[in-house]
Amino acid sequence: GILPQMLQGPYIGILDEIDFVRPDVAYVMQRGLEGNGLVVTEDGGRVIKAHPMSRLFATGNTVGQGDEYGMYQGARPQSIALLERFTVWAKVDYLRSSERKKLVKGRVPSLAADMVDVIDKYVTEHLEAFTTSKVLQPITPRGYLELAQGIAMYTQMMPDPKRAVEKAVEMVVLDRATVQDRAVLMGITNRVFV
Repeated sequence: GILPQMLQGPYIGILDEIDFVRPDVAYVMQRGLEGNGLVVTEDGGRVIKAHPMSRLFATGNTVGQGDEYGMYQGARPQSIALLERFTVWAKVDYLRSSERKKLVKGRVPSLAADMVDVIDKYVTEHLEAFTTSKVLQPITPRGYLELAQGIAMYTQMMPDPKRAVEKAVEMVVLDRATVQDRAVLMGITNRVFV
């Protein structure tokens, strides 16, 4: 399997979205994560010692705690025994305004600088609403890049720039929002995109 292969060489393994792994599968990984060797029972109990430069990383939106708010359907609470085997934890914050603008400009160069600023203002308010629990729907870099691309596309297709922005916001943000989130996000939209 992939875990024994990763442990045997100077490899970096990334266990993406580890909070979706089944606990019985995670249990099997624990010994390998501990550093005392991984026993491969299917191979006569062979013990695989980790290479000194082997590293395993994991990502997870719920910090192994499961999905208490319904935002990450399918995420499972992980055992403390598994979580303790990851010795270094790092919280990754949202991009700063200057980083978001640079990302949007790089990916959607056809947008005017003032529109990039307006999109960034929207993202700032949307993130504030999310982090203060006013809405359950986050906006990720993927989301605001889609918003920027939608605005660029509809601006080329529609003579009314205001309607083009409204259509892009509907398509990318509002049409997938809950009724409550939609009301809050519509308020942000109306305030920012004037």
